[in-house]
Amino acid sequence: MVSNHRFCLLDPFKKPLSVTVHLEDGLMAGGDFKLIDEKKNVIESFKVSVEDGKSYVHKFKTPVEKVNKAKLIWSILICSKNPNTFIGELELEFLQMGLKTKLTSPTKYVLKNIPPCSFKNAEQVKGSLFFVLNNDVVKL
Repeated sequence: MVSNHRFCLLDPFKKPLSVTVHLEDGLMAGGDFKLIDEKKNVIESFKVSVEDGKSYVHKFKTPVEKVNKAKLIWSILICSKNPNTFIGELELEFLQMGLKTKLTSPTKYVLKNIPPCSFKNAEQVKGSLFFVLNNDVVKL
């Protein structure tokens, strides 16, 4: 059986953990993120708002040691500020000490049917990943 889960491998010695949401020019987005522990308790949640090719950075308050085996889920709504633009990209980058973490599946979305914001409608992007401490990392 093939797993469709996405994993983010973390270095237990690199802190802090952050997520950066990148959005292409001409688009607007807003989203909700929830970090859920193994018992399905929400241990951290935050909202994101970004537009016009800018990025949003969220530094997790939860220590790296406590996000091991936790699941991050997100739901992001995207619309186009230009009624003639229907295609664009959204990317989530997970970083430790400013360096990209290793993901088992990319978190870059190429969207091809983005509605104009003036229509009061949006394209929804949902996703999730599990954080896993890479205990094979050796501290130098």
